[in-house]
Amino acid sequence: MFPEGITTAKLIIERSEFIGYLKRCDTLDEHREFLNAIKKKHHDATHVVSAYIAKDIKRSSDDGEPSGTAGIPVLSVLERNNLENTSALVVRYFGGIKLGAGGLVRAYSNTISETIKKAAFYNEEEMKVFELSLAYDLASKIDHYIRNNTLLLDVEYVEKVNYRFAASEISDKLLEYTKGEKPSFLGYKTIKKPV
Repeated sequence: MFPEGITTAKLIIERSEFIGYLKRCDTLDEHREFLNAIKKKHHDATHVVSAYIAKDIKRSSDDGEPSGTAGIPVLSVLERNNLENTSALVVRYFGGIKLGAGGLVRAYSNTISETIKKAAFYNEEEMKVFELSLAYDLASKIDHYIRNNTLLLDVEYVEKVNYRFAASEISDKLLEYTKGEKPSFLGYKTIKKPV
């Protein structure tokens, strides 16, 4: 599961301001670029804690907070939510009241949890892409089926109706509707599916 765009959330805990950021980053370099951009934006922040999770990589940084009280709790929240290729950052502006180790763990965990609650997510699936050209009378019978049982990518109304759609396989029902006319296989495409 991947986050869509950049999501932020803000919590005030014992006068300290915590700002969470969540973004898809496919590489460690993308994560570092995102971290540097947020550090630049919040150049006056007390801490910018970070966590990154990908298939074979897990990284976290407490950025000066006591060891294990910030980065690891943020990373744990990413793991519990089954996120992939995700960068999570929590900016802290110290408000003058010390939270203690347990308080810090809760503050950083809660901030990124709130950020996740606000985010939109999607999965990616590799699907086959097909093209099908049909006469108008045949298209009128199959249009509803294609729109409800495949992922319609494009439809063009010219001499014939040309459908371009993605599906995992061509169903017998589709072939029945097209009276045996087989769609042309165009290749594979990674499709984003909202969660």
